[in-house]
Amino acid sequence: MSSAHQLRVLKLYRHSLKNLLSWTVDRGMYRQKAMELRARFEATRFEKNIVKATQLVEAGEAELDEIKHPNPYVGRRLNPAWPAHSVSPWVFLCANGHAVAFRSPHIIGRYQMGA
Repeated sequence: MSSAHQLRVLKLYRHSLKNLLSWTVDRGMYRQKAMELRARFEATRFEKNIVKATQLVEAGEAELDEIKHPNPYVGRRLNPAWPAHSVSPWVFLCANGHAVAFRSPHIIGRYQMGA
C-alpha cells in the first residue's frame, strides 16, 4: 500500500479512538471497545487490492461521521496544561532575567538564583 493510504488509515484509526473516548466514560469499557475497534482494523490489514482497501477506508470514514459524538471531549485527562495565571514550580529566573524550565528536580541544584 502507498504511504498516503497508510496515513489515511492511521488518521481514521486515531480519530475513531478519540471519538470512542468521548462516548465511553469508564476506562475498562473504553479499553474493551478499543480492542474491538483494533480487531476490525486488523481484519483487513493485509488487503492487497487497493480499490477494495480504499473503499474500506471510505466506508470507515462514513461510519465515523455517522457516529461522531455531538459534544466531543476536548482536552487532556492525564497531564492537563498549567493554568495561565500560575507558573510551573520548575521555572526559575536566571540572573539575566530569562526563564529557565527544568524537566527534572535533580537539575535544579546545579543552577543558583543570581549565579
